[in-house]
Amino acid sequence: MNTFFEAEKKIHGNITHLHEIGSTDTVFDIASTALLADELGFFDRATTIISTPVRVGTGRIKTEHGYIPNPSPATLEIAKTYKIPLKFCDIKAELATPTGVAILANLVNSFTFELPPVKIKNIGYGAGSFNLPFPNIMRVLICESELKGEHISVLETNVDDVTGEILGYTIEKLYKEGALDVQVLHGITKKNRPSFLISVITKLGDEEKLAKVLMQETGTLGVRIKRMQKRFIFDREIKTITVKISGKKRKVRVKVAYDMNGKPINFKPEYEDLKRIAEEFKISIKQAALAVESKLSDSISD
Repeated sequence: MNTFFEAEKKIHGNITHLHEIGSTDTVFDIASTALLADELGFFDRATTIISTPVRVGTGRIKTEHGYIPNPSPATLEIAKTYKIPLKFCDIKAELATPTGVAILANLVNSFTFELPPVKIKNIGYGAGSFNLPFPNIMRVLICESELKGEHISVLETNVDDVTGEILGYTIEKLYKEGALDVQVLHGITKKNRPSFLISVITKLGDEEKLAKVLMQETGTLGVRIKRMQKRFIFDREIKTITVKISGKKRKVRVKVAYDMNGKPINFKPEYEDLKRIAEEFKISIKQAALAVESKLSDSISD
């Protein structure tokens, strides 16, 4: 409801009463979708909800306030805010409503043009009453996959005239701006000059922001973008645990990876916490890591 309300408020101005948001249809659509999604286990940590791009039509839409362009302003506003990819076609009908797009914005983890390798367990169909040149149905597939996947983009640029200090600062800034991973490789470019290939893995939607960092900090004249790359990952989270070192309790953040059944399969203490412990107890980073890891198994399983 908040997604819908914020979109309408931005379009119509700072108003507090909107007929469409409070309609019975809107409340029923949102509440019933949430209830069914919960019953099907869509909100479980091990579940990822994926959608193909949303198809939208053209022409005009008749509302109680008159005719408006299709897609509606609210639909476009929600798609813009939540980076939902739209697929335009020449069908003169409202194929995607603001309510439907708002539901997708809050349910879907990622949008993709192709599904990953999966085993289909169940299929659900929903049919609309409006006559279209193609079947007016929506399909929901419940699938299984041994590995969790996500779509990312990869940015690349070659530089041959930057110092190590500039590279180090650029890497640090890229991470601060949300880069998932940064890699720098040595190479040889034209005129046999030593160079660096900077490769950045980023979430979809962050490409422009991180490309700007690369260009501003290194002076490179261009950045290549490989969109919609697929990678498989384990589900993971950062947990804070308490460990005893030399009789003293200390908090340590640990990155924990889980398999598809939610069972912990790997863990790694955060470097900054190991560094803090090493400095406090006057031991090496390796000794700090061993001391923490020896306490991890029992703590993670709790």
